[in-house]
Amino acid sequence: MSNFLRKFKLLIFATGARNEVHQLFDHGRGKFRAVFSRSREGLLPFLARDHPGFRSAAPGVFSRPAQSRGCKLVGVTSCMPLPPSTILDTPAAKEIQGFIRTKKPLLKTDSLIVFLCGAIRSERRPFPVRDVLLEYARKHFTDFRFFRAEEVFQALSKGHGNDLLTIEDQIGKYSDCIAIICESESAFAELGAFTLKDELVKQVLVINDERYRNSNSFITQGPIARANQKSQFKPAVYANYEAVLKSAVEIHTRLQTIRRSKRQAVTLGTAADFKSARPKFRLLFLADLVHIFFPISVRELEQLLQFFYGAGFAEIRLELALLESLKFINKLQDDWLCYGRDETSFFFDYDPALRVPKLRAGVIRHYFKCDRTRMQLLHSRQRR
Repeated sequence: MSNFLRKFKLLIFATGARNEVHQLFDHGRGKFRAVFSRSREGLLPFLARDHPGFRSAAPGVFSRPAQSRGCKLVGVTSCMPLPPSTILDTPAAKEIQGFIRTKKPLLKTDSLIVFLCGAIRSERRPFPVRDVLLEYARKHFTDFRFFRAEEVFQALSKGHGNDLLTIEDQIGKYSDCIAIICESESAFAELGAFTLKDELVKQVLVINDERYRNSNSFITQGPIARANQKSQFKPAVYANYEAVLKSAVEIHTRLQTIRRSKRQAVTLGTAADFKSARPKFRLLFLADLVHIFFPISVRELEQLLQFFYGAGFAEIRLELALLESLKFINKLQDDWLCYGRDETSFFFDYDPALRVPKLRAGVIRHYFKCDRTRMQLLHSRQRR
């Protein structure tokens, strides 16, 4: 046996079809599978490695015939690619698929998202009202999760084809509330854009400078007046921008109107259900999937959705950017996704029969046995 083959370490032995025996080996430079096919000449081996430079091999690679489970290796006749261990190999993937097809997860009452619009920090405006309110709200309005549009833009890849106004329109649909602090030209543009659409104006909370309470301007008579008619958060909050935190209680009271007293059942069983669900429901379901399977690559998350719902669920960049801006997930090297450090619970309650912590433990065991790279990522995350 060649020195190359001697380095193999047997990890898994399984029987495939009647005429094949599969063995999975791990070499220092990658994973391999030897397939022994029964024939009149004996067992012909097929060696596979997940490496583009090892997709074909010729007989006679080995210096001497090798013995494995009493089967004689007479040479390498062909090669097939073998992907590394994936999340689809875990029992958790099948259990979650079976659960969502037959039952409905329950969205928790504190899963509330607020999109905060306003001025961006600059030399002209070193302490925007939005940033002052955001810092306070993240500490004290703990029932709500806040994010800013520019955080989503930073998380999105540069190749995203949509303009910023279109992206803002999309991310508004993932929110329970769109709070707009009217302190800059861009904020006025956002106010006009969001109040113009019937499905979004209901979510708009206007926060305006108290100096313009009785103004007859177009902003007051147009977008703000429309929000005062249509929004569930009406009327507009007029605050002293020099001491905006004096209005924090009033703002929090308005936000409390969207709190639910009961958990909400969400149907996610089929592709049609998933597509028709509120964007926010899909977003938080993705967050829970990352929580169960992290560290998980973007590609694997796409494959997991395709496993649940079939083809057509590969475009999730906007959702991932939102989750990253909300601090629900963070990215490690090479597009590996991990769950946010500050998030310890799931957004949905699942049936007691689907014990999610137990699923997570099973995923970790699988990674420990089959994919040490992920375990190294977990250890490096803990040291940060």
